[in-house]
Amino acid sequence: MKRAAKVVAAMLVLPAAGVFLLGCPKKATKTELTPEPRVSESIVTTRPGAGVPGAGGADGRSGAAGGAQQPAPTEEQRLAQLLASRGEDIPIKEAPAMEFVEPASEEKAILKTIYFDYDKSNIRPEFQPVLEGIAQWLAKKPGRQLLIEGHCDERGTDEYNLALGERRALAVRRYLVALGVLADHLHTISYGEEKPVDLGHDESAWWKNRRAEFKVSAQ
Repeated sequence: MKRAAKVVAAMLVLPAAGVFLLGCPKKATKTELTPEPRVSESIVTTRPGAGVPGAGGADGRSGAAGGAQQPAPTEEQRLAQLLASRGEDIPIKEAPAMEFVEPASEEKAILKTIYFDYDKSNIRPEFQPVLEGIAQWLAKKPGRQLLIEGHCDERGTDEYNLALGERRALAVRRYLVALGVLADHLHTISYGEEKPVDLGHDESAWWKNRRAEFKVSAQ
């Protein structure tokens, strides 16, 4: 009888112990996640490519093979290039007393005429490669200087066209300076409508007269 009572008591205790154990879950273990390493941004210094006007190669010479050695730009020159890249006006110094002449036949293939839209002075996209070629040519000839002539068609007053011609010449100068040409080697003049290349009175003639042309310093 006592043996049976002990068995019954054991049977009652075991389920209660199980309930107690189930009611006390294990304490969760906190897992520390290792953060991914933060990759810092690399600062890359790019050397100007060969052929870029005003950019010296590893040997300190111009990018073109056999080109003349370019002097290091001064602070004034760097400021002029910065202003040009922002589309801002560059201070103009008094033009030196030198003669400017028509380009030679082989130079005319490089110093091509730049044409403009009506009443505009911005450089059209198709003429940007022309100016890039001029900048590269000047980089090989550090002693040469350019006179940039601004022209207009016959519409508008004389005063307005003189101002517009000057804006066109200055736009070409600013673009070349942004490419690395020394500002002191580029000079401007406006003829307004005084020197048309086509005397017609239609858009075909006007297009030819809205232009910027180049003269080179006499050797």
